[in-house]
Amino acid sequence: MLNEWKEFQDYTGAVSYTARNKQDTTYLGRFTFDTILDFEGLNRVLTILARGFLFHNENGSPVKAPWERIDYAKRGLCAWCSVPDSKKATPREAWQFGSDFRKLHLEFPGLVEENGSGWFHRHVHRVAAFVRENPERVSSSAQKKCAAIEKGFDGAWRDKVIQMQIPLFAPTTKGQWGLRFDSFLAQALELGPLRTEEPILPPALVEQLRSLTPKGVPVEMVETLAAYYFANKPEDSDWVVLPVAKSTEVMFINQTIFDRFSQATGVTIEDLDTWEGLYRAAEIYADWTDDQTPDIPGDAKSMFVHDYYFDYFQGGAQSLGEDFFRGDVLAFGPAFQTAWEPLARAALRGGVWLKGGYATESIRTGDSIVSVASSASILYYSDVVTYPDNTSEEITIVSRPCPVFENGKNLVMQRGAGFCTVRSTPERERAAVTFLKWLTEPEHNVEFATRTGYMPVTQAAFETELPKAIEGLESAKYASLYQAYLDTQANYEFYVPPQLESYLSLETTLEDQVRSQLALGRQDYLEAGETGLEQISAERLQAFREIMER
Repeated sequence: MLNEWKEFQDYTGAVSYTARNKQDTTYLGRFTFDTILDFEGLNRVLTILARGFLFHNENGSPVKAPWERIDYAKRGLCAWCSVPDSKKATPREAWQFGSDFRKLHLEFPGLVEENGSGWFHRHVHRVAAFVRENPERVSSSAQKKCAAIEKGFDGAWRDKVIQMQIPLFAPTTKGQWGLRFDSFLAQALELGPLRTEEPILPPALVEQLRSLTPKGVPVEMVETLAAYYFANKPEDSDWVVLPVAKSTEVMFINQTIFDRFSQATGVTIEDLDTWEGLYRAAEIYADWTDDQTPDIPGDAKSMFVHDYYFDYFQGGAQSLGEDFFRGDVLAFGPAFQTAWEPLARAALRGGVWLKGGYATESIRTGDSIVSVASSASILYYSDVVTYPDNTSEEITIVSRPCPVFENGKNLVMQRGAGFCTVRSTPERERAAVTFLKWLTEPEHNVEFATRTGYMPVTQAAFETELPKAIEGLESAKYASLYQAYLDTQANYEFYVPPQLESYLSLETTLEDQVRSQLALGRQDYLEAGETGLEQISAERLQAFREIMER
């Protein structure tokens, strides 16, 4: 990302399919498994390619008339993205978009083969082959991901390539596709030629970096990081944050009480792996607890409590393929409705805890037995429940990955803590860098993280140090949490929310209004009964939207 022309060459040239150890991912080239499996980051990749085709000759020299090369650039993108038709493919009508661009082989021999395999398609399958043939040099998570590649990549990529050719306002689509050849070309024309040289650091800065670099740290790495910062930092910020610990959302379960509930109703802990299943279980739990006091109608207890409804709706929308935000406001698309309906149904029927405070509070009092909260809140989950009548009971708290929607991808929020250094004396600055280097080394980072309920920040820490740390944990509660971490890291995609000026205001208002509107709906439900449930849910959603849209 320093020399963009070099980046273009890496996307179109040979890749070294090798790995020295399980932490070495050289065989992926400039790509990640998220790019391959979920196509994350392809907007940048294809825009870099479009800029290269538009503004540069094969040797990198500039062209005189890039606007005259638009069709050429589009053919180049098609060749790079080409994927052979499946053996079962039916002949396409003339008006239908295809994904096999073998006809472009003569024009772009390096980008698409005679059989229709484009550069990206070929690269992905070479990655999978390398992982399959070298299990001793790749991580177990990489092996699982490559199994998924071999099972479903071609079909998913074929669909994506077809989508990228659909015009912006096609009458056959309900909305615009996130990736589109025409968009890449438009972005490329706006951005202009690729940067063909790396940023040059001022000599004074280079000298300072070399004097401050701790012994044992390659000075070339430090200079590269500085150059990256100057080349890519946002125009409106001078801050660079070094992550030292990460958190995500996990599900905490009072297994002691849940086991009783499960034995009585047949609901299993695996039923909680999806949001739909969790809310169905919450409804059953409300009925089960209500039936235990037949002389007191309407005293159902809540099974579930969520600490962050803003995260629930945001992550849910994104996992279902929909943007949660429209600029600085909420989008309120169909995915929001999908997330609202099962939550509202369970809440109106009494299965969801709607009072304020953190989830740990209702878990400690037995008012709920399942929560989704920050992994770091493990510090506050008690091993004892104290009931309103002042009796108490020892319980077992277990952790599982955050639920997902049945038709959504495995996606979960990621947040965390980081450090910034400030200008000081050379000695203090050197000490700060030395300390942060020590703290983020895998062994030390895992030791720090596991004392606080956080995740480590490096792949090496996850793959080598964290499993060993789990074996040494004396607390079964913490061991369960970190096993949930490992499962999440292996099977989920981490979502990082956008930086918006309105973010905190939207978050605060939504958290308050979701609870208050559903609490009002609960009272309406107790008066109207089951027949009014759907109408009450719709009315509360409408009231909520009106408040959020003001």
